[in-house]
Amino acid sequence: MIFFDEKEGTTALMSLLDKLPGITILRMDRGDGRTSAEPFDLHSCGRMAKADLKFCLDGLLGSRPVDPEAIQTRYGRTAKGRLIGISAQGVTGLKMRFRVLTLPWYPDRLPRLHRVLSKVLPRFTRKLQDLSLRINLRDYKKLMINMLKRSHPVVFLAVRQDVFRWALSKYHGDGTGKPGHLQFKLAKGELQRCDIGKIYVEPERFKAIVAGCEAIHERKRELMQELLRAGLEVHPICYEDFLASEYEMLARICRLIRLDVPEADLRRVVAEGADFQKVHSEDISEFVENHQQMIELFGDRFVPWQ
Repeated sequence: MIFFDEKEGTTALMSLLDKLPGITILRMDRGDGRTSAEPFDLHSCGRMAKADLKFCLDGLLGSRPVDPEAIQTRYGRTAKGRLIGISAQGVTGLKMRFRVLTLPWYPDRLPRLHRVLSKVLPRFTRKLQDLSLRINLRDYKKLMINMLKRSHPVVFLAVRQDVFRWALSKYHGDGTGKPGHLQFKLAKGELQRCDIGKIYVEPERFKAIVAGCEAIHERKRELMQELLRAGLEVHPICYEDFLASEYEMLARICRLIRLDVPEADLRRVVAEGADFQKVHSEDISEFVENHQQMIELFGDRFVPWQ
């Protein structure tokens, strides 16, 4: 189980892991020729009932025999497609964001009331939303930890230590400064890296993204301690280590999940490469117009996990 956040390099990592013998990465068939690498995130599975979520994850990650059709039935109650990669043998790998799957009852179930309140009492509405979200997140965290304690998978936390580069990736988004993921267009051949133009990075907006990234690091450290206190095996996996040596990263993960993979297979997969390529070069001047200013202001933002 890999818990991740946006722009941490897990798409390429999961692509390589899926090519190793003995490992199957769980995905969802979107039905349009594409798959989703986050089958249990809200955009894929919808608002799953807690009982259905528990049934699916217990079966996929636990030690009891897998009933693929029963899992598909439960998953299909809300999901947009079928699960791919359910296996009764070998290792099942899964990545997901550690956040709520079912939205709070308010205001989602009462949209008309929400629209009225947001106009008449905007501050009250925001506070009620925030309270509802915190309660839902607390319940979800308790549910997820209890499920993990039953199945006892090896848990990994994806980490991107270089907050400066991480925030640039988030800011750059679709290549224009708007949210998006260029790696999928690159993988399909719709775009070449040389076609990605430069953008001007607005310092104040970027500062807020940097602060958000640093807050994610704090939450991940808290989550790691909670998982450890629950008796789970938890390891951080750093994006920078993956860039330094894909082979060493794959070998380390295999050791930690106690899967014996021949060195020849590891080197074959690394040589073959992931289905996704790195979007940005190491030289930020290639995609940031005011790169020198940004380096001077934020270039030292780095959160070590070693």
